[in-house]
Amino acid sequence: MHKRSLFVLGVALALGTTLVQAQIPELEGVEYNVDEPQNQDMDFSRVRSSGQELLFNFNEMIVNPNEKVQLDCGIMGEKRYCVWEKDNDIFQVEDVYEGVYSGMGRPENTEGNQCGIVVDQATIEDHGIWTCKIYIRGTALVGSKNVVITVKPTQAEVSPQQVTANAGDLSEVECSVMAARPAVRITWTLNGRDITSDAQAEERPTNPDGTYMTLSTLRRVFGPEENGQMLECRVAHHTLAEPEITSVPITVEFAPIQKQVQTFYQIPVHSDYEVRLNFSANPRPQSLEWSYGANFGEMPNLIQIPSDNGKFSTSLLDLENGNFQAILQIAGITLEDFETKFKLHVANEIGEAEYRVMLSMDEKPIEPLSGGAIAAIIVVLLLVVIVIAAAGYARYKQMFCFAPRAGSKAYIDQEGGNGDNGNANDAIKASTDHINGKTPADNGIINGNGNLEHTKIDNGPVETISEKKNTDV
Repeated sequence: MHKRSLFVLGVALALGTTLVQAQIPELEGVEYNVDEPQNQDMDFSRVRSSGQELLFNFNEMIVNPNEKVQLDCGIMGEKRYCVWEKDNDIFQVEDVYEGVYSGMGRPENTEGNQCGIVVDQATIEDHGIWTCKIYIRGTALVGSKNVVITVKPTQAEVSPQQVTANAGDLSEVECSVMAARPAVRITWTLNGRDITSDAQAEERPTNPDGTYMTLSTLRRVFGPEENGQMLECRVAHHTLAEPEITSVPITVEFAPIQKQVQTFYQIPVHSDYEVRLNFSANPRPQSLEWSYGANFGEMPNLIQIPSDNGKFSTSLLDLENGNFQAILQIAGITLEDFETKFKLHVANEIGEAEYRVMLSMDEKPIEPLSGGAIAAIIVVLLLVVIVIAAAGYARYKQMFCFAPRAGSKAYIDQEGGNGDNGNANDAIKASTDHINGKTPADNGIINGNGNLEHTKIDNGPVETISEKKNTDV
């Protein structure tokens, strides 16, 4: 009997222990980590557990070598102790505060930052993931952030180093930075103008430590006007106070650019006159000559460049970057010269063009206004009309002080029809009279009915003159 009782008691105790363990979850060793959330409702910026909350900024931090790194980590509630982990190293926060670890210490502000630490001077070894763990009763709150210790970019390289493009054709230019941490930002400018919209950048990791190679490819159709300009690859990075610039010149090749007929005005008869004609071509023209005749279709007379035959002398000026000036000097202008047509023929390896010239004694005609100038004039005229109309309307409505009331020096609008406003008008009249240096004795007395009574006092009978004062305007 005694043995059976002991057996039943043992079974009951075993069942009780099992039920207690099933009702109480095991808490030891449990950690809440923002990098691996336990459920979808967890707030990554404010991790909570049993009313206690982790205060942590998870944003990536970019730091240059030798700069201070402040790693903040705090808790809203009670804690037991906290540590920081970096790779395989563990730093007890209390040991950090006591100076156990060289180059690390306590932050100036520990309010809401009870587990924060400071690395005095960042080194390459500090690059990577730093994890803060705050141990509380039964669990730990965990937050991690990436600390990027920068690596200064290598010198940018532009390829090709001498850009030669045909006008109208698509050209490609590359700018590359072989290594930097984090990746650099590359922009392009041409003669000071930003043309980065014509480029596409690509970043490639060069090794697992976060170092990147950046390649930017510029695809652009260069025009003749861009010949001789400087193309710049500009590299911006956290380690650079100003962008580093690598420049290459642009050479654009194009045929001579055609122009409309040009007329030179106000040329005196019998004078010596120089026709200076500007044109563009790259490469330099191989063939240059003037011709003249009765019309542009028939020009049998040729003038080489350079030459001088007494009547005509010619020369060519190189203005650089594919710009030239052809000079035709005519000695003793005659009336016949004004009837003559002149033409300059220019040819290079890519193409040719003809520039037609006429001479005139007349005044240069006034050029018609552009559409923009005409629009601006119309807008100004409309504004003037609006201002004048507004001023007239305001005067008509007597809205401002420059609109006088006819027939009175002071006026109060009557409200309520023909109501009596004698007392108010009396006050105004007295004010205006006082300003004018008059007294009631000078002008008479205004009665309550709005009648002005002039009273004459002398030795004779009193004469009372009454007249009606019109207060209507």
